Amino acid sequence: MTRKSKREIEQRLEELDTDPADEYPTVTLAGLLAWEWESVDEERNLKRRQETGEIYYHPELDLEGLGNTPNDSN
Repeated sequence: MTRKSKREIEQRLEELDTDPADEYPTVTLAGLLAWEWESVDEERNLKRRQETGEIYYHPELDLEGLGNTPNDSN
């Protein structure tokens, strides 16, 4: 039996560790505000829409950058 290289092992781990954004539909900020949600997996940012039971991925929100625009004179 041959040993696997470090590169082969890392590639296999990357294949196993799928990104939730690739696996589930992404909910928008409007969707988060419009519907009722329950947390499914906080670590992977997965939420279940209570009305339909569908699971969605919601990306991290950058709240500090929401109010700032390039023309702000603060």
